[in-house]
Amino acid sequence: MGGTTTAVSGNFISAKRRGVVNGVDYLYTGDVVQVDVPNIRMRLLQGDVVLLSSLGFNAAGEVLNCQCYDVAVSVAIDLRADKLISYVSPGAMPANENGSEMRYMPMSEAEEYIVRLARKGNEAKAIAIEGATV
Repeated sequence: MGGTTTAVSGNFISAKRRGVVNGVDYLYTGDVVQVDVPNIRMRLLQGDVVLLSSLGFNAAGEVLNCQCYDVAVSVAIDLRADKLISYVSPGAMPANENGSEMRYMPMSEAEEYIVRLARKGNEAKAIAIEGATV
C-alpha cells in the first residue's frame, strides 16, 4: 500500500446573493464574502488536498454559484499564496506585445489580466477585485 492523500471539500466559501443588478435577477448567483482560512490551513497542515469549487454558501444555507475566478483570487489573497495558477482555454491565453502566448506573467500584469477577465464577465466584480490587495 502506498501513502494516503485525502482530498477534502467543504463549506469553505461564504457568499451572498448577487440579487438584482440593472434589472437582471441573478437568482442563485453569489459573490464571495469570506474564505474559511483557518479550516483550509488546518486541512493543508494535515496533508490533505483541499478541493474548492465555485460554490459558496450563505447564512441561510443556500448554495450559490460564484465566479470561479473570484473564488480563486479570494482564496489566494486570504491564504497569502505565493502563486495563483489558473488554466484557461487556448483562445483565452494572454498574449504579449508580439502576439505570442505568455508562459510567465509578472504579478502586476497578472492582476491586470484578472481584472480584464472579471470585466468581461461582470463589471461589478471587477471593482471588488481591483480593491483587493495581494
